[in-house]
Amino acid sequence: MKLLKLIRWPNILLLGLLQYLIRYAMALPILEANDQGLLLTDTEFAILVLSCLFITAGGYVINDIEDEDIDRVNKPEKVIVGRSISKEGAFNAYLLLTSIGIILGFYLTFVKEYAYIGLIELAAAGLLYFYSTSYKCIPLVGNLIVSGLSAFAVFLVIMPEPLARMNSGVMALTGIYMGFVFLTTLIRELVKDAEDVNGDLAQNCQTLAGIIGVNATRWTAATMATVMLLAI
Repeated sequence: MKLLKLIRWPNILLLGLLQYLIRYAMALPILEANDQGLLLTDTEFAILVLSCLFITAGGYVINDIEDEDIDRVNKPEKVIVGRSISKEGAFNAYLLLTSIGIILGFYLTFVKEYAYIGLIELAAAGLLYFYSTSYKCIPLVGNLIVSGLSAFAVFLVIMPEPLARMNSGVMALTGIYMGFVFLTTLIRELVKDAEDVNGDLAQNCQTLAGIIGVNATRWTAATMATVMLLAI
């Protein structure tokens, strides 16, 4: 149960649901209307989604490992690593989850011959690791990395689909959804920075909220949310 909390299982389920909706409720109907179809089989797509979800889950775990001291200041009642789960156990879970995700990605690349998927999943895992260990304490850089990876999870659905990538309707809607995911994630990252500023400053972790202040960060997030809602 604690491991499920550690990997943020509701977020994982929502990401998987988003990817399935992008494929089956957006890309496939548009292609079928043009007498076209998708290249990946249902099983191959499930493997692709699982690869993404395992790497995302691993990213949550390594982030909590690196944030242990910060979380003890910001939300001591919710700390899992070092209490319910040992740091060593959490790191082993990170290695297992991330390895499974990368292996699934390379399975699609080398066995099913979908180019670059394995390398992309490996790069995503690397970015999540370095985000947790270094980049999140560089103002705005960490926020942009997480937001970019979240948006790319949308594009990953159609990346191995040549017909989808050549369809202007699919690409236009994919771009809109990517923009929505990027902005909502960035807004959440800024709000989280404002919430966690005390712990971040205590551990010499510089975030945007620590530089421009909590109120300015909140107003920035609120302005972005307003622009996004008007666009919707």
